[in-house]
Amino acid sequence: MRKNKTYTTAFEIGKQAIRSAKRFLDSDTPAANATQVVLALIVLSPIVFVGAMAPNVFQALRPYTKKRSYSVREVGRALDTLDRSKYLDIKRLKGGKVEIHITRKGMSQARKLSLETVKLSPSPEWNGKWHLLFYDVPVEHNSARLAFRNMVEKLGMYSIQKSLWVYPYSCEAEILFVADFFDIARCVNFAVADSLFDEDRILKFFKLTPIRVPSLKSQISSYGGI
Repeated sequence: MRKNKTYTTAFEIGKQAIRSAKRFLDSDTPAANATQVVLALIVLSPIVFVGAMAPNVFQALRPYTKKRSYSVREVGRALDTLDRSKYLDIKRLKGGKVEIHITRKGMSQARKLSLETVKLSPSPEWNGKWHLLFYDVPVEHNSARLAFRNMVEKLGMYSIQKSLWVYPYSCEAEILFVADFFDIARCVNFAVADSLFDEDRILKFFKLTPIRVPSLKSQISSYGGI
């Protein structure tokens, strides 16, 4: 039973890694480095060739590097890094042949490539709506919660409270993708609001100009509430 479970886990990791690699290579992620691209390429297909590694892998990368440019030297360093990190299994065979395969550790690492493609894109004009993200992740999934929080912050959302974030444009699909990656999508929810209390500081954070009635805080203040 345990063997079957281990096989299933490895199979799932493999499928997820392949999806992530395809998404990554098809994206326009500008910050991709040679190590990430080489790893993604070898996830999709093990490489077998005769001769020096770096030039051969460099040639194999060409169809995937239209928006990125790497030298043979960079590819060579990437291969060395991946080999020393145990992400790749590089075997030198008779007749000058070299085989490069992805390891299970490499598959797990490749799953993370899909996160590199996620970004929140602002609309040309703000429609005055606030998109709210809130979540309640169980204590036993604390590592996933922290990783998710870090990613949300990296994407540029603004933290109103510990587990409450806001963004001025539609972001639900992207955030749900990230939550699903960390297996906490069931713990995440969204809302859209017309106004927020003390939104002046939030407007300043996103460099936006108010396009409607004063904020809730201003309205309450006018009634002598604050």
